Amino acid sequence: MKAWIQRILAALLILEGTVLIVLGRGWVLLWAKLLRRTSVEEDLRAIARIPNWIWRSVGMAEIGLGMSLLRDAPIDPTSFYGAWTGLYSRIGVLWRDIGYHPLFYAMAQELGMRLRPQSSVLDLGSGTGENLDHLLVLHLPFESYLGIDITPAMVAEAREKFGDSSRVRFLQLDLLHDAWPKEQYDLILATWLLEHVADPAHLAGHALAHLRPGGSIIIVSEVYDGSLRARLANLLWGMIGARLPDKDMYRTLPGLESLQFFDGVFAPTAMAVLSRPTAE
Repeated sequence: MKAWIQRILAALLILEGTVLIVLGRGWVLLWAKLLRRTSVEEDLRAIARIPNWIWRSVGMAEIGLGMSLLRDAPIDPTSFYGAWTGLYSRIGVLWRDIGYHPLFYAMAQELGMRLRPQSSVLDLGSGTGENLDHLLVLHLPFESYLGIDITPAMVAEAREKFGDSSRVRFLQLDLLHDAWPKEQYDLILATWLLEHVADPAHLAGHALAHLRPGGSIIIVSEVYDGSLRARLANLLWGMIGARLPDKDMYRTLPGLESLQFFDGVFAPTAMAVLSRPTAE
């Protein structure tokens, strides 16, 4: 089966499965109304007598099958994020202030301790600039900020929101294959990036090499802990060829200074702080 056909079929299965979970037998009765006075109307009304829990179970099975199909023919992450750039930018505040408030509160404390007026900030996988917005909302000091993302549409949206100047810049770059800027930074951010990285420890080590002595890296992502929530979240991430990093992997990151775990909307989340000693 061609990949684009498989994706369409998967989307239809996920859509109908969601409708079945919400409407149950109401979905079948709706089709009976649409096809009234036809030979199948009575058959549909008879089928609709099946209990709602069975219809909702069928809906869950369809969603699972649809996700499995997408895992075999994942959507390119750049295309996915590019298509949702506008919405992604608008829900950033809700994500921060409601969905992951304890995590972002703890992150704000770390940022407040580590940023100085002369600090340079590198944001890996910066998206539409949500981390920069967080710094500005918190009125935290910094001298320069560089956001890097692979998706052109997100970089364009970030530039439209925040401009592009000597103090704030956004760069379209593939962190896994392109050369990074040669400068060193006082603070490096990597939020919701590790899901797209096959070897997080290698990326962390590469980031440490771009850190000034005494600098810090703050890494945030959802994590896989074997729970049902994490398994379902992994299915969702699998639709774009990504997966949750393992919870225990965080303890192996080079330069680990501190590690905290939080509850999340879809799965548990982790925040790790890595540091490079002043004298090495």
